[in-house]
Amino acid sequence: MQGYQERFRQYLMSMVAPGNESAAEAILAKGFGDEDAGEFTQEAMQKAVAELTPLLTPESVARLQKSAEGMTRKAAW
Repeated sequence: MQGYQERFRQYLMSMVAPGNESAAEAILAKGFGDEDAGEFTQEAMQKAVAELTPLLTPESVARLQKSAEGMTRKAAW
């Protein structure tokens, strides 16, 4: 895992509701693996966000969506 991936993992895991850590880690591991292989697409990011959303604390959902929107804008450059 690259440094920025670890920081992003920590950021996302700070939003996960108790009891959902294993499921969230699995989603992130797949996404980071795909990214390392050059196969992480915008569609994959949207799928990961959709899978992570129900695992978050209610107050963290908007933070995740805002982060995802920022990444989508960067990818559109």
